[in-house]
Amino acid sequence: MLLDRLGGWVGQAVPLSDGSVLAGSDDRLLRFSPDLSRVTAEITPGQGTVMAIHVLDSEILVLTERGLLRLDDRGVVQAFAPGGGESFAVRDDLVAVAAREAGLRLFARQPDGTLIPLPGVLQEKDVLDVAILDGQLFAAAGQGGLYRVDSSQQPATLARVTSVQGADAVTVSGRLLVVGSGPRVFVVDPERDALIGIYTPLGDARRMVVRTDTVLVADQRDGLKIMWLPTPDRPVQAYTENSSPAYDVALSGNTAVVAGEDNLRLLDIGSLFQPLLLGRVGLPGRPEGVAFDGETAAAALGDDGVALIDATNYATPSLIRRIPLEGPARSVLLDEGWLYAAAGEAGLAAINLAEPEPIYVQLGCPAADLAQRGSVLYIACEEAGLVAVDVLRRAAPAIVGSLAPEAGNAYRTVSIQGKRAYLASDRGVVVADINRPAQMGRLALVREAVNDVGAADTYLYGLHAAGLTTYDIRATAEPGVLNRYRSAEGIADMAAQGNTLLLTNSGPGADIIALSLVTPAAPYELGNLGDTGFGTHITTGERFAWVGLGHGGFQQIELTEGVPLPRTAYMTLPNPGRITTEGQTVIAAGVNGWSVLTMAGPAGLRPQTTVRRDLPIQDIDADGNRIVLAAGEAGLWVYNRAGQLAGRTALTGPVTRVAAVGDLIYAADTSGLAILDARSLTLLNRVTTPVPPMDLLHQGEQVVLLLVDGSLVAIDVSQPAAGLVSLSQIETRRPAQLIPAPYDSSVYTLSENGMLRLNVDDPAQITVFDRGELLQVASRGFFTEDLFGAYLPGGPVTLYDVRDLDGGVLEVGGFRSTGQAVLIAGSAAFVAYGDEGFGLVDIRQPDTRRDLLGEAVFGLHRDGDRLFTVGESVTVWDISDPMNPVQVDQSSLSELGQHVTTGPAGILLVSTNGGVELFAPDLTLMGRLSTPSPVTRSAAVGDRGYAALAEGGLLAFTLSEPRPLFTRTSVLGTFVTDVLALGDSHLLVSWEGGIEALGVDASADPPRIVETSSPTENPPTSISGGDPLVLTLGEPGLSLVAAGEPVMTFNTPGEALRAVYDAGTIYVADGHCGLRIIDVSGDDPEERGYWRGDYVSDVALTGDGEVIVVDAGELIALNYLPDADPVLPPVPQFPLPANGSHGHPGSVTLQWSEDADPCARLTYNIYLGIEADPPFSGTVGDTSLVVGELNPSATYHWRVEATDRQGDTISGPVWQFSTAAAEFRNPIPDAPPPFIAQLLRVVGIPLVMLTLLGLGTLWYIRHRRG
Repeated sequence: MLLDRLGGWVGQAVPLSDGSVLAGSDDRLLRFSPDLSRVTAEITPGQGTVMAIHVLDSEILVLTERGLLRLDDRGVVQAFAPGGGESFAVRDDLVAVAAREAGLRLFARQPDGTLIPLPGVLQEKDVLDVAILDGQLFAAAGQGGLYRVDSSQQPATLARVTSVQGADAVTVSGRLLVVGSGPRVFVVDPERDALIGIYTPLGDARRMVVRTDTVLVADQRDGLKIMWLPTPDRPVQAYTENSSPAYDVALSGNTAVVAGEDNLRLLDIGSLFQPLLLGRVGLPGRPEGVAFDGETAAAALGDDGVALIDATNYATPSLIRRIPLEGPARSVLLDEGWLYAAAGEAGLAAINLAEPEPIYVQLGCPAADLAQRGSVLYIACEEAGLVAVDVLRRAAPAIVGSLAPEAGNAYRTVSIQGKRAYLASDRGVVVADINRPAQMGRLALVREAVNDVGAADTYLYGLHAAGLTTYDIRATAEPGVLNRYRSAEGIADMAAQGNTLLLTNSGPGADIIALSLVTPAAPYELGNLGDTGFGTHITTGERFAWVGLGHGGFQQIELTEGVPLPRTAYMTLPNPGRITTEGQTVIAAGVNGWSVLTMAGPAGLRPQTTVRRDLPIQDIDADGNRIVLAAGEAGLWVYNRAGQLAGRTALTGPVTRVAAVGDLIYAADTSGLAILDARSLTLLNRVTTPVPPMDLLHQGEQVVLLLVDGSLVAIDVSQPAAGLVSLSQIETRRPAQLIPAPYDSSVYTLSENGMLRLNVDDPAQITVFDRGELLQVASRGFFTEDLFGAYLPGGPVTLYDVRDLDGGVLEVGGFRSTGQAVLIAGSAAFVAYGDEGFGLVDIRQPDTRRDLLGEAVFGLHRDGDRLFTVGESVTVWDISDPMNPVQVDQSSLSELGQHVTTGPAGILLVSTNGGVELFAPDLTLMGRLSTPSPVTRSAAVGDRGYAALAEGGLLAFTLSEPRPLFTRTSVLGTFVTDVLALGDSHLLVSWEGGIEALGVDASADPPRIVETSSPTENPPTSISGGDPLVLTLGEPGLSLVAAGEPVMTFNTPGEALRAVYDAGTIYVADGHCGLRIIDVSGDDPEERGYWRGDYVSDVALTGDGEVIVVDAGELIALNYLPDADPVLPPVPQFPLPANGSHGHPGSVTLQWSEDADPCARLTYNIYLGIEADPPFSGTVGDTSLVVGELNPSATYHWRVEATDRQGDTISGPVWQFSTAAAEFRNPIPDAPPPFIAQLLRVVGIPLVMLTLLGLGTLWYIRHRRG
């Protein structure tokens, strides 16, 4: 019984005269109320998928994949003409069908609506679309081109339209044709066969330049593209060049310089929609980069060096000279009479334009791109990372800092905004802090590959070959995605409304794109909607248009001055691939988004929320109002049930599986298990596995991971935060060092040019006592008696009286210092000079300097009368007489030290580029912790240490026999600036976005692996269940595991992709063999039922026991009735020898009806003998049996009994045949030994189908006993 049917693939939606909307959904026609809130009528013509619809005055023409239907206005089928197609065009007397490989099929339409077939044309072509203009047909034949066809009663091909080469879609705009070919749109005058204009979207974008309202893009395929930003997150393409490749672009005022194949082009972009070509100059090579300062242009020519161009007269730019370089010029920059070039392995070339002899700075790496901030150039150096070069002294530029990339990464381009550098790298967009060139640091990595990056104001843009991503960079260090603009990969359909052209995207990207044809010679984009693409047909009206979205349903849009604005929509499921349930709620996710549905009893599944988003969703889970998506390389996404994005974060590699449990999220990624706070997406803990996991199951206080090698790993998560609990937080402007006050319990911190004094007496509620402003920006500080010294590494030290911040800070002195770290005791300033060693300065005579240690020193720490230094080694100095320090001890370090502090019992924690080294007070090495990232700061509370990783995160480790425990981040950021122990149970952490107090319980065991099974030869595909665990093995079937050991196996007929365990019953998504239901309550597993389906890839159960499956992109709800009457296998038929036949020899092959279903193979018991009720003869798994030594002149009776996989049996009729007269040595032979061939498979049985949603239907299928 059909109960309900929702969703499906929508090919077209059209308005009806009463305001309702008619849409084709799969093989049905659905009539919707005007507000699209409900289906008011449904028709299933039964002729396959509905491809297109055309409404006439009193009838409706519907094109399906099988033919053309004519319906009256009540929806009753009046006629059917066989032969389907892709699209069709209609006029009063003619219907033209684009029938793909069948060419162009034509029908004469009679006054009464009768359709009479006419001779077809273009039958050798693959016709995709057709339009009618002035009595002629224009057929789009893909790569075959566009054809003009006579539409008379004797149709014939007149000519090919030569002004376009390919044609995928065609429509009419006034007297012109608009042709879609691949991603391009051509405007054609058909009378003259003349090309009028071309719209070419982004296709191979390479470089860009960004300003507040514009992004200029150099596209290697077609030329300059100008993206207008009516709002920062909504780019539209205002202008495009065609067939003029562009490799780079520079901008000064409204004048753009575009690097072409062998030239530079100067354009006035004062009008974004119609730039004016001002001039052009040839180049002695192909440019890879370009720079322009308004009067002079420079081009990087690769192996041909750099070219200098005089552009004082824009109409006649001229080549001044070419300057050879020692390496390939890849990028250039102009600055006040100097030219800088990234010259590959030759490094940085600095050229005085008045004396053009290059000065080289050897970088030790291939210079690829460069950008400037103040007097410092930042060079993207591929696998070597980012290098900072100070050019304040023009003739003597010097390297002042470098930033190594992540392992295996390479930095390709660099852009600067404020104090941050944004780098396009092989792994995504890298954000780096360049406030101090000598100590640059990575802040974030956005795992989205881009070709170039550029920033304007508080927005960052990432350039893809065919798209542009907008990021918000106002908040934390990690840019947040605001919008992804992606141009059309191909054109599915087009429709004109006035001077506006609407088109749908045949591939991923925008759903709907609107172009202006006001100036046919220069079409430009007005706007776009959606980001998933794969649209279908468009229907236009006076004010509105209806756009088919394929598996996404359809949308009604309003055109306001040509700009498409969303109105109402009928949203179907986003082609579900994964499902989960919570009570009677079903959450389904697919490649185009996700949906929340409720199981409403006999009414079936009812959609509540649908979010369409182009995400590679690999898993989904829910808990309460929280929905969590594992989106592969796109990371982890969290929504609420209303469809609002609550947060997203990237982990270590692709996120493949998730489990939402209360306020925690467990996520499987490349390195193992990540545990996050669901409210803030803070990383609480991480457990590393030997190989990546492929599935995840949460069970009470354990998480079980199925690894790619087939092994199972059980992880104890009873203490997910491992005793490290966030107690309170203060948001500040990028706080830096944490400095305890010497005279009370308060803590000071620096924040750019500000200072905060914190009350940390109650860590559960840290507050700001008072705050003040410094005269200069500072990131480091120290106390000396009642004064506070503040400085930037390498800069001067300023002394302040900070006892009363509310009254402002009082500068009381200072001295110049070029040190990386400074401490003052009495009149002695101890200075770590970095690579230049360690020394002492008398602050009363600051020009004096006494060197104390001739090796690299980067960090200092004072503990009473003892001073510790770290760098190449760790040393201890007696400073009881500050002006006469005495070195008392020294110990070597395995890696360069950056910071040193004391911990419990006087232990020294030395932070190094390779981890943390622990020393006793006498500098005896106690242990060493190796980390994957340099450690910038460390502290200890109890018997645990905490290390700030340079690449992000706070790492907890054991002090005795040091080993890592876990890494966590904070809602305040990923990167730790400083960490400070507060007593024996609290920790104060300075993150990039603020300061956090953490409670420490060192007795709490962190999440850890407690059990591991051995790898298997055929790894399972999924894990589910509880006790026992259920592993799906693919074609081998199922394995049940208890206490780490297999206890039962079962071979399903299909692929065994996923399974659900419920009280002794396993529901198996068995791929092309549908859903299988296995009873494992006894000693031997038994298959109790199945539902055939097309391809069942996932399964879940609702709270009331309904079975939800994903079947070939459909969502289906079934009711399993174990006590229903069995559905018996088919009765054996069509015997050979034929019933009643005579004259057969003494050896006969018995045959019967073929078993056609490979998923429901039957076994057969054969009964054969001369008795009327023949005895049992044997069991076979095929539909034939050879019997021999039969008696002559005898009549044999035989029958076949069929048994399916569920054990249900049916017997066929008794047949008979007679043997010929002959002599046989033996009478009736012995019965052949029974044998059972491979168990085969059968057609549907024990389920009641309640709901089929997606391409779905709701109906009942009877099942069997329990």
